[in-house]
Amino acid sequence: MSKKSSGLFNGTKGSLSKPIETTNLMNYNSAGSNDVKTVKQVNIIKGDGHIGVPIKSVPDSVTIIVYNDKLLSERYYDENGDVYLDIDYTNHGNAKTHPIVPHQHKWRKNEDGHFTHEKGEKIK
Repeated sequence: MSKKSSGLFNGTKGSLSKPIETTNLMNYNSAGSNDVKTVKQVNIIKGDGHIGVPIKSVPDSVTIIVYNDKLLSERYYDENGDVYLDIDYTNHGNAKTHPIVPHQHKWRKNEDGHFTHEKGEKIK
């Protein structure tokens, strides 16, 4: 993974195999999470899964990571454009720490304004 910015998102790491594509009509949340809120825009990133996905994006959107025509993950943003949920469709190559596939990570904004995600959990 490159330590330089990918140039697509300020401050992110990694590289993309193809540019970002954006569409308004796309399937998402195939895991069926009840925690997914309103989605008005879908962003697709085709990359190797080691790319930095931003914690801020278009309000009410989802960014989908696809590699070799396989869905790796989805990151959801609320009405303010803040991340609130990740859904991962792999165990990240570490079945011990991520035994449930797919799984989700909820995000929280700390008192100091920084975002952190919770431990992976079963999708409800």
